[in-house]
Amino acid sequence: MKALCLTQPWATLMAIGAKQYETRSWRTRYHGLVALCAAKNFPRACRDLIHEDPFRQVLGATGWHEPKALPRGVILAVGFLSGCDPTDQISVLRRADGSLVLSDQERAFGDYSPGRWAWLFHRVMVLARPLPVVGSLGLFDLPSHTVEAIVDQIPQTRFA
Repeated sequence: MKALCLTQPWATLMAIGAKQYETRSWRTRYHGLVALCAAKNFPRACRDLIHEDPFRQVLGATGWHEPKALPRGVILAVGFLSGCDPTDQISVLRRADGSLVLSDQERAFGDYSPGRWAWLFHRVMVLARPLPVVGSLGLFDLPSHTVEAIVDQIPQTRFA
C-alpha cells in the first residue's frame, strides 16, 4: 500500500473530510488506496493557522482546538486517490448546478497557484487507532506489517 505524509493541520482536515484535494508541486499517475499520514514535523507557521479561519472554525467543530493536540507521526486515515489534475483546470470546473467544484473552504486548504497539481481523494476513512509511521517524501510503500494493521481496522465491505 502507498502512503502520503501531510503536514498538520492538513492531515487532520483530510481525515475529517473537510478537504478532498491535496495540492502538490508534482504529478502522480498512481490511483488507488493511500494511507494518509500526519508528518512529525509541524512548523510554527502551520501551527499558527489553527487559530485562523477557516482552519479554526472547521477544526474546532470537530474538537481540535490546540496545535499540540493534533496527532503527528501516525497514519490517520486511508482514502482512494482517484485523480490528479492541474490546479488551473480544477479551479474553473463547475457542477451541473453552476457552482464551482472548489469551495472557498477547499481553496483555503490548498495551494491552487498555477503549475501545481490537485490530487483528488474519495472515501476517506479515519482509522480507529492511528498507527505509528516513519514517513517519507512523496508516495512511499508501507511495510507489510503496517498494511496488515491497517487492513485489520477496515471492514472489507466499506471499500467493496
